[in-house]
Amino acid sequence: MRVEEITDSITMIYMGKLDSNVYVVDDELVIDTTTGLLHGQLLELMKKAGIDTNKIERIINTHLHFDHMGGNFIFEKALVGMHFKDAELLKKNKEATYYHFFGGEIKRDSVDFLLQDGDRIKTANHKFVVVHTPGHTPGSICLYEPDKKILISGDTLFHHTIGRTDLIGGSDEDMLKSLEKILSLEFEMLLPGHGRAIMRNAKRKILECVRAYEACEIPS
Repeated sequence: MRVEEITDSITMIYMGKLDSNVYVVDDELVIDTTTGLLHGQLLELMKKAGIDTNKIERIINTHLHFDHMGGNFIFEKALVGMHFKDAELLKKNKEATYYHFFGGEIKRDSVDFLLQDGDRIKTANHKFVVVHTPGHTPGSICLYEPDKKILISGDTLFHHTIGRTDLIGGSDEDMLKSLEKILSLEFEMLLPGHGRAIMRNAKRKILECVRAYEACEIPS
């Protein structure tokens, strides 16, 4: 477990391999919330980092999997946002969150506002654009900050590999289209849903693994 200051206004909290990375933006927005199984430790790390959790107004879940939304209950006053396709799947089939895989339970499954491609999410120092990137799940999203060239990629793309497509609602075809969409963006920093961040030259560094994935998935 550790806290990493990505920029002056973005803090990353790493809770372990089974939990998502947590990104706190301007002390008002939380992107993904882990399983919530270690909520006490998460809150303690946030406190040590000087984050006032009472000021957090919104949660954005990059997708509906339990390791990214199970901890939504931790921030009781914050409104939860999710892409409408994953919100629909969450409502229809809780099994699609894979909460049972983690041995947990969903304590907060409400979604307060629905997201779609092109929506804008503003904080004190950032203006993110919602980029719909299905493939891992039907409603997977990335958050793109064009001015600062930052991409928060959820489980669509990591520093060394691509998100898996063999879970409920996953699609190789959709993933291919999403990767090409990502490569049309200009970004220097990649903040993934798991693992380490790429702090500079991110697009160039992930290009090789994207092209390798495409070569394997494109029918000959």
